[in-house]
Amino acid sequence: VSVVKLDGLVALLEGFPALTGVDLSVDAGEIVFVKGPNGAGKTTLLHLCAGLIQPKDGTGLILGHDLSSERTAIRKRVGLLSHSSDYIEISQY
Repeated sequence: VSVVKLDGLVALLEGFPALTGVDLSVDAGEIVFVKGPNGAGKTTLLHLCAGLIQPKDGTGLILGHDLSSERTAIRKRVGLLSHSSDYIEISQY
C-alpha cells in the first residue's frame, strides 16, 4: 500500500519551476533517502508531501489524501521538522 504516490508533480516557487514531472511511490514501512545539491528541490518535495505548498500540476496522494484538494487533512497527519526553524526568543522579566 502506497503512503506517498506522486505522478507528474510540478511545483512553482515564486513563479519559477522548482520541481517538474516528479514521479514517486513510497510504500508503508519503506525508508527513503533524498539526496541532491543545494537548490535541487529536496525541501520543496518535502513541503509538498507535508501539504505545506500547493502543486501546480500533476497528481499526488499522501496517506490516501489528494495533494490538491485535501491539504488540511494531510497537514493533520504529517509532521515535518526542517533543519532550520524560526525560534521565539523567550526572556524572563
